[in-house]
Amino acid sequence: MTLNKNYDGPRIILGAMTFGLEDTTLDASAVRVRGASNVAPFLETFHAHGHVEIDTSRVYLDSEA
Repeated sequence: MTLNKNYDGPRIILGAMTFGLEDTTLDASAVRVRGASNVAPFLETFHAHGHVEIDTSRVYLDSEA
């Protein structure tokens, strides 16, 4: 998706690191929201408010910034 040209508010990016597959094990990942049916309401609400950018990074390195 491209940036929403009609939206002039703050740039909001949805962090999706905790979204995952239905069968992801509890002890093996940072996944907290499992399966498409559980993720869909987050995406629908986010998009309904004019936002389109999603951060799909799975890992972030340590930083001093």
